[in-house]
Amino acid sequence: MMLGPFLLPIALRVGLPVIGVAMAMNLFGHGIALSGDFIIQGAPKLTSSAAGVTVRQVMRASVPLVITAGVIATGLGYWMLRRDMKRGKLTSVPQGGEVTQDKDVKLSAKIAAILVPLVFLATIVATITLGLKGDDATALIGGVSFLLFIVIAFLEYRHQAPQVVMTYVQEGFTFSMKIFAPVIPIAGFFFMGSPDVAPQILGKGAPGYLFDLDKALAAHVPLSMATVAIIIVLVGIIAGLDGSGFSGLVLVGTLAQALGTPVGANVAMLAALGQLGSIYSGGGTLVPWGVLDVAGVTGVNPEELTRRNFLPVMAGLAGATVVAIVLM
Repeated sequence: MMLGPFLLPIALRVGLPVIGVAMAMNLFGHGIALSGDFIIQGAPKLTSSAAGVTVRQVMRASVPLVITAGVIATGLGYWMLRRDMKRGKLTSVPQGGEVTQDKDVKLSAKIAAILVPLVFLATIVATITLGLKGDDATALIGGVSFLLFIVIAFLEYRHQAPQVVMTYVQEGFTFSMKIFAPVIPIAGFFFMGSPDVAPQILGKGAPGYLFDLDKALAAHVPLSMATVAIIIVLVGIIAGLDGSGFSGLVLVGTLAQALGTPVGANVAMLAALGQLGSIYSGGGTLVPWGVLDVAGVTGVNPEELTRRNFLPVMAGLAGATVVAIVLM
């Protein structure tokens, strides 16, 4: 979202419709980057802990799936944009009118335009060099972001900066609680389905009810790697419909272990596939309330954006499912 205001005028100037900019931010940012989450590793950490495998196993298994889904989704999305542009259905003019260039740009804006990309590039290099993962990587990026926020606020607002900073911090915490609050009860509920975690919640000797249900289901319904893979990705998509892709990771991880073990499937591959479904859906590509940040930056209608994303994302997930079945 930070790069959106910088890239939007450039994209419009070269003829890309504003809806295309929003799609690119969704598919590359909320899709390819977030579904793999190879730098911070927050998503694979949640998925792997529920699936009973390591973070490295989930990340390794997700590489071909992320590539497949990303290539298909972005390729199909680009083709659809080109098709509609040729038909005259889309233009490069934003909803607010023609693009204008403000010649009187403030010094603080010029400094921020240079400082922010350089600092975040250095942060990425530091994260990889120091081997930071999970909470450590998240803490570094969050701390750097907050320091940049304070510095830019003082450059822009001078003596009013403390008040401005606190106002935006309050708004940020409110927004984050709305998004991530469902993770806590959902995670606790589905962790009770795992025989490894259930005793920690319900007490010693507690059964993993989800695994018991799976054994009963496996005894009556013939399961195969293909059907299990399809179930996992569909559950991930449905779980992400609340607008928080992370809230479904525990569910798909637990199901991957529960359904994959009886059929001898690669649990890490199943978990990675479910992770893709949940992140692509709730991470900000398939539901209008999940794309509000991108829609707000670009000024497009969130419902129109999700309609544009639907076919490319579903085609990408279908391709990733086929690849997962083949590799298992």
